[in-house]
This record gives sequence, structure tokens and C-alpha cells, in this order.
Amino acid sequence: MNQPTLFYQYNHELKEIAYSINYVYSSEGLKNIKIYDEPDQDNKMSYYLKYEDNMINETPGLFIFLIDQSGSMYGESIKLVKNALLLFIKSLPKGSYFQFIGFGDIYKKYNSIPVEYEEENIRYIIEIIKNLEADMGGTNIGSPLKNIYENDYSNIKLSKNILILTDGQVNNREECVDLITKNSNKFRVDAIGIGSGFDKILIERSGKLGKGSSSFVRNI
Repeated sequence: MNQPTLFYQYNHELKEIAYSINYVYSSEGLKNIKIYDEPDQDNKMSYYLKYEDNMINETPGLFIFLIDQSGSMYGESIKLVKNALLLFIKSLPKGSYFQFIGFGDIYKKYNSIPVEYEEENIRYIIEIIKNLEADMGGTNIGSPLKNIYENDYSNIKLSKNILILTDGQVNNREECVDLITKNSNKFRVDAIGIGSGFDKILIERSGKLGKGSSSFVRNI
């Protein structure tokens, strides 16, 4: 989310392509960029590569990971999630805070409150990730979501993000989507569907109404 992204869409009727680019910048970084009298016409230059080191991982935030540990995650799905989480935790911006919550029929906070992105906390959560199991029964996302939204995170003056990783079907989709929509001004939500049995509508609507994104990772 902290890297520049290019979107494009082709209109078959008009035979035209529309482009949109999203990027993150800091006002401090802009002071170091030279201003030239003539516009740059070298369209072969990659500014992404030129300023990559400055753009990536410069925007800290609060990241809460909601991890599906229901029985249906057994096997390849939980392995995919564990690998993804190891990548995520090592890629968070410096100065961030994070919290890991597993859910099934119940939910469990692996760190009771968000902790700072420091070496000791990272080592602790990596050991938790390595030992995650699909042993929490059914799939109830609503309860941990409600708990997150009811907590007070005002002491953390950073952008707030929830990442949902699940392969399950839920019987309270509308309740979950309603919670995400009502709290979209507090938390951005990104949702990832794992495997082949996830609720595609829930994943897509969670990302859209949570002002985030949705992705799908299918088992091979």
C-alpha cells in the first residue's frame, strides 16, 4: 500500500485506455527534489526506480491482522497465510504498531494491545506465526471486528488498518459489512480470500466499503 500503483482500463467502444496512478509522498521528501525550468521529456526514465528507496516503507501506521484459524483452513490454506504473515510483518514501515488476532468460533489476541514495530516484538510474533494452527472451529469474523471497533486507539496517532485473511463462508455477512462500513472513517480494511471456498462477495465488499482493497489467493 506504500508503493506507487498504476491502474489502467480499456474501453472497447471508444478504443481508448484510461490510466490512473496512486502514490504516497512526504512533504519533507519534496524539498529535496530539484525544480527545472524545462519539463522533463525523457519518457524512458523510471522515477519509481529512481526514488524507490525513499518511497517504500516511509509511512508508519497501526496494522491489525485478523487471521482465520477455523478448521477449514487446515492444510495448504494455513500454510499460505503463515507465509504471507511472515512477509507482512517483515515489511511493515518503521515506527508502525501491530496486533495479531486469530479467529474461528472464538477469537484470540496474540498481543493484547498493539505493540510497536521493534525487534523484540517482531521476534515474539514470528514465533506465534510459525505455530499457528487451524484449530478454532467455525468462522466468526463479526465478533473480533466488533471488539476492534469498540476499543480506543486514540493514543496511536497513525493511520489505522485492518487486514482480514480468511477462506471461510460466514452466516452473518451483512453484519460484518455493516460494521466495516460504519467504521470506515476510523479503519481502512483490506481483505484477502484464501483457497477456493471463501465468500467472494464478503471479501470484495469488505475491501470496497472499508476504503481498502480485496485480493484472492487460490490453492494450487
